Amino acid sequence: MNLIDKQTESRRIITATENFFRVRFDYSPELVTVVKSIPGRQWSVIGRFWTIPINKKTILEIIKLKDFGFTLDDKAKGVLIDNDNDYKFSRIITTGKINDKEWFVVKFAYNEKILNFIHTINGRQWHQDGKYWLIPVNLFTVSKIKQLKDSFQFVACNLTKKRINSLNEPSVELEHPDKFEKLGGKLRPFQKIAVEFIIKIRKVIIGDQMGLGKTIEAIAAIHYEDAYPALIVCPSSVKLNWEKEINKWTPDKTICVINGRSNKGLPVSDYYIINYDILNHNKRLLKTINFKIGVVDESQFCKNPQTGRTRAVLEVFEKIELRILLTGTPIRNKPSELIPQLRLVNRLEDFGGWWRFAQRYCNAYEGPWGWDISGASNVEELNRILRSLCYIRRTKKEVLTELPNKTRSYVPVEINNRKEYESVKKDITVWYNEKSRTRSVLGQTLVKLEALKQVVAKGKLEVAINWIGDFLSTEEKLVVFAHHRTIVDSIYEKFKKVATKLQGGMENKEKQKAIDSFQNDSETKLIVVSILAGGIGINLTAASNALFIEQAWSPADLSQAEDRLHRIGQRFSVNYYYLIGKNTVDEMIANLIEKKRLVVDGVTEGTTRQTTEIIRNFLKGGLKK
Repeated sequence: MNLIDKQTESRRIITATENFFRVRFDYSPELVTVVKSIPGRQWSVIGRFWTIPINKKTILEIIKLKDFGFTLDDKAKGVLIDNDNDYKFSRIITTGKINDKEWFVVKFAYNEKILNFIHTINGRQWHQDGKYWLIPVNLFTVSKIKQLKDSFQFVACNLTKKRINSLNEPSVELEHPDKFEKLGGKLRPFQKIAVEFIIKIRKVIIGDQMGLGKTIEAIAAIHYEDAYPALIVCPSSVKLNWEKEINKWTPDKTICVINGRSNKGLPVSDYYIINYDILNHNKRLLKTINFKIGVVDESQFCKNPQTGRTRAVLEVFEKIELRILLTGTPIRNKPSELIPQLRLVNRLEDFGGWWRFAQRYCNAYEGPWGWDISGASNVEELNRILRSLCYIRRTKKEVLTELPNKTRSYVPVEINNRKEYESVKKDITVWYNEKSRTRSVLGQTLVKLEALKQVVAKGKLEVAINWIGDFLSTEEKLVVFAHHRTIVDSIYEKFKKVATKLQGGMENKEKQKAIDSFQNDSETKLIVVSILAGGIGINLTAASNALFIEQAWSPADLSQAEDRLHRIGQRFSVNYYYLIGKNTVDEMIANLIEKKRLVVDGVTEGTTRQTTEIIRNFLKGGLKK
């Protein structure tokens, strides 16, 4: 075929609307004669094409026209595929049932690349008589079929397209949406989608970005399914937060928080909360409870299959039907860390088992000490297949319109120096009772209370370091606020490879260098800021998350610190996390400051007056607790 013939053929096109074919071609007496023989044809003077009604007779005529070198668009091909069983394209995907099982039917002329791709699909079968491949219809294969269609220009019939769309859609219509009305709060639309996804898939990984409410999504799913008793396995730093959120969202449910090793049995409860560190010691008792659902919070903790922690989780969850894994860390550079998590949601076999997964996604090779699976390969494919099977992830950017500008979360934690705290508190109480009638007592008391706050901060330091480490694994930036220099320095020293700091006593040039590094350097993930030194005139909008290890007495100081992130240039909703020492001065200060925030804006009333009023209120009741 010469160049003129090719150009002429390229202008022979058949498209389709809902009721008509449209046939376009450069003038050819032979083609005009053929088209005029088709019943119902009409010439469009304006459009310069022939219209032919779609029916069984004209479909046969269109098939004949293709032999004249016409190109058909996808809709025209779909019409022919859906209406003529004898019609054969070189690359076609249809859907049908064989032996009561639904299959994708894939036909194509021999092509080595396509054949190699087909061999990556689990469950494939070659049909010798029909000369086509059968692919089972499920959440895993639909991703492969979509990739086959898009990458190799296959034509899919309309039924196949519908199956692809239905299997790709995570959201389902819940039978009893009124159940959400009984929760202690209102779910956001994207959170409802996560609940629907959990209920539909049953064993899932929820990978929403931190701050979007994965804990709430899990509680809502448990509530909807009435799946009690429920087991929550989580880091020790968030045990109390789980207890707080359960009490808020489902206040009628009982909670058993497991601490240490239990030898006497566990009480009957709706929720059981246990941290990873003690799970192995308590697994025998837990396995005697018929849990309806299990939640693994921060499931990346189970990335190493050799640890006792991971083995204990796999053992305890073996007979639990509903399983929810929560992680803010998306799929990144070491897919091998997903293997235990895929075992937890019973999805590893969908990838062909351990060895097939290691070959395909971990770039496995045999080294001097055995097989090395620390690499990564085909990561985009892995992410795509995970999403089609059991994984859902939304970022702040994707759901920004559903989020408030600011969200404050108070995270209760245990302090690890309780004896020291109680001793200091007792000394202050005795001193205050003796001095309470003197005029200068307020200023002196503030100094002593600052010492008590510092004891609490020291007791929270270990939890804070663990919390920050977990957060940084998401590769997002974080601002940490503290008050005392020892706390600022301790956090900075722990993370100085990826951190900078901002505190009193620094030269202006040094401060600006720290700010610029955090704002502009992708390797600087953390900035530790003194609440007072970093409260005014600086911009930290590179982060949309902040952790307060300590609180100021004044709401104005805290608001100014918060506004370092929430200001012009911030593109996302900002999350503020306040670590609150349980049964300490922290709780009283947080309650008083929050009440004051509700009354009046901190800046307009004035720092001194606020501080004085809050301290007086605290002294009335705080030291008596």
